[in-house]
Amino acid sequence: RVIVQRILPCLTSEFVNPDMVPFVLPNVLLIAEECTKEEYVKLILPELGPVFKQQEPIQILLIFLQKMDLLLTKTPPDEIKNSVLPMVYRALEAPSIQIQICLLKGEGMLPLSK
Repeated sequence: RVIVQRILPCLTSEFVNPDMVPFVLPNVLLIAEECTKEEYVKLILPELGPVFKQQEPIQILLIFLQKMDLLLTKTPPDEIKNSVLPMVYRALEAPSIQIQICLLKGEGMLPLSK
């Protein structure tokens, strides 16, 4: 409870500064892994919404792509359609070689058979 009530708000408050997002996002997603789906939807997903739309720095997309399995398992289907898929589409168009390699390897992605 301490992590969700004290630490998470401090981390997500840094989302307003795009340069800090690559440093705090992995920690927020680590907390998300330990949360229930309900806690994730209530406490974390609303904070991630604006971050899904950020295109710079490019490390944000890379972090999300590496944690795609977490996003796909905990995010409700309508939010996947509205937030996660547009972020993946932007990643496909990104000029970064790192992003393209991550997408081609399918890192963090769930297999299509699921």
